[in-house]
Amino acid sequence: IMVMALGDTELAILKRGVDPYADADYLIEAFKASRIVRLSFNMDVVEGAAAVNVFLVSPIAGEVLKMVIVNSVILATADEEFTVEIGGTPVVGLAVTHPTASSAAGDVVVSEIASGVATAVVAKDGAIEITKDGASTATGFGGYLEIHPI
Repeated sequence: IMVMALGDTELAILKRGVDPYADADYLIEAFKASRIVRLSFNMDVVEGAAAVNVFLVSPIAGEVLKMVIVNSVILATADEEFTVEIGGTPVVGLAVTHPTASSAAGDVVVSEIASGVATAVVAKDGAIEITKDGASTATGFGGYLEIHPI
């Protein structure tokens, strides 16, 4: 008898008939995917026209591999640039530009990098900084970061 602690993802996989002995790699990847952490954040409307830093704390040791940003109003003055830093070091490749051209409330921009970037590694309880350059009009932004466990 094999006893396993199963979450929703693992139960769904077993219900689909995946043989855990024949396809162990598939189960390992699915298990890892079910452990991805998303850290949400908001930046107030009043802060929109200034450079803003938001600090988050990672609940796990992992790699910050994805940033998703959504704006709350039309950008009128200039593009907004967002970057991520861990321990004061920029995460190489993880940056987004929210363009003013064709800007509308609810526009979503995404930046994603592949695993293996040394600057993307964060320790459990490590600080993560999201920086917005403040070039555009006053607006609010929200979004999330994805941290993949290592």
